[in-house]
Amino acid sequence: MIENERFDIVLTDLRMVPVSGTDIIKQLRRSGFEGKIIVMSAYLEEFRQELRELKVNAYLEKPFKLSELLRVISA
Repeated sequence: MIENERFDIVLTDLRMVPVSGTDIIKQLRRSGFEGKIIVMSAYLEEFRQELRELKVNAYLEKPFKLSELLRVISA
């Protein structure tokens, strides 16, 4: 879908199978994606430096409130 569709925002978790959220973000960056990338995870501390390097727009620690998600989307 990343290669064939256009997205304004991508919301992804980090720990997923068979593809991790960081794999998705790296593919987005390779494809020239210019939209907003928002990461949600209960394991942010493990990935925080890598997320900075990948220039993620925002991250939310689970559990989070819908109002928090809406705030980062509209920022």
